[in-house]
Amino acid sequence: MVAQRWAKTLEARGDFTAAAAQWREAARLVEKTYGLDHFGHLDMASRLAAARARTPGGRAEALALADALLARWQDRPDTRDRIPALRVLRCDLVGDAQDAAAARTLLARADLVAAGSHREALTRCAGR
Repeated sequence: MVAQRWAKTLEARGDFTAAAAQWREAARLVEKTYGLDHFGHLDMASRLAAARARTPGGRAEALALADALLARWQDRPDTRDRIPALRVLRCDLVGDAQDAAAARTLLARADLVAAGSHREALTRCAGR
């Protein structure tokens, strides 16, 4: 919890490099304590990917993390509220035909749980 709080503080200050280090530590601790299949790891690793996407030279790692997390979690019905943010991140990083098709698929789901900003970003991505 300390790493998460510190990461959020650093993000608020605009220091995404230091925030990424704290998200990495939070993800490591969740993995060590609960394993890779724990929602906490999905959340911490997602935040790490988002932070790395905003750092110099971090886009490749952010994309690799987003791809790995989507491969592991996107088909699980219990994560439907977490996937839109990851899909939007991947679309912002790459924005290829695969992302557009996946965004359209997500938007067509009746059980889609997405914040308004994520829904708008998915719609933008789907139009590519």
